Amino acid sequence: MTYTKKSFFILLFSLLIIPIWGLSFFAAQYANQVTIFYGLTVTVMLYQFLKANYPIKNWSSFLLALVGPVIYLFSFLIIQYSLGFIHMISSPITLGFSLVLLSLFLNLKKRILYFGSISIILIYSLFIYPNYREAVDLYQLNFNELISKKAQINSLDLKDFPYLEKEISAKYIAGLHEFILIETWNEKCKPCINSMSDLQDYIKAKENVLHIFLYQKMGNKNLGEEEVKNYKAIGQTNSIVIDIDNDFYNRMQLSGYPYFILFDGTGNQLDWFSGYLPYFQDEYQKHLDKLFEITD
Repeated sequence: MTYTKKSFFILLFSLLIIPIWGLSFFAAQYANQVTIFYGLTVTVMLYQFLKANYPIKNWSSFLLALVGPVIYLFSFLIIQYSLGFIHMISSPITLGFSLVLLSLFLNLKKRILYFGSISIILIYSLFIYPNYREAVDLYQLNFNELISKKAQINSLDLKDFPYLEKEISAKYIAGLHEFILIETWNEKCKPCINSMSDLQDYIKAKENVLHIFLYQKMGNKNLGEEEVKNYKAIGQTNSIVIDIDNDFYNRMQLSGYPYFILFDGTGNQLDWFSGYLPYFQDEYQKHLDKLFEITD
């Protein structure tokens, strides 16, 4: 076989990856754990067949074999760059590209390579891909849809919670604080931790807003009172209050975390929204700006 003919077949096999990955990984209406398993398995088998029939013995052939995966990898990075580096690592595109390199580099017995590759693919399909898919689905949400009031919470004022009103009034400074913003949280709630990291400094800079982190219990294992009061991700002991027996949470009929509930200086409820995703940090801040403009 001439070098030109061999190069043509290597490039052809390489480009075959594009439709296989396209249908298996990114066809939103079809992609699932079964198609991911299928797509990655075909990837390994295709490159093993390529090596067996058209031996890759030099760098030019090696690079030709990578043309398809590289095109798709760069397309993926451009399209989903905003998902963040951590989600790129867990993407099926990244794993597929790694398996291509493994197939090209390793010269182990096929049986060993197949067993190892299929094991990796199986673990990925069952345990890692669902988390990646969830991240993609969340990213595709519209911000207004995310914070929409899916179910009306009870309209209760702070005076309906004497113990809570007492603790908050000790922190409230008349003439300085115009609003009280209660943010519910739990240490097991990832959106809560993200919100603390992204929004806390922004809200703290609003001198007319008293920002209260209201701790709620979740499940059987929870932080002790001292651990709550000194929670590092918040770092402001004076802004943390514990929801005794989840009274506030239950009577307001909340579900999930975090909730952002805005009150005026006298404890009257003004507005609220729920949930947090880092992708929409700017939109959250703009939304809060509008809430802080509310007047009696």
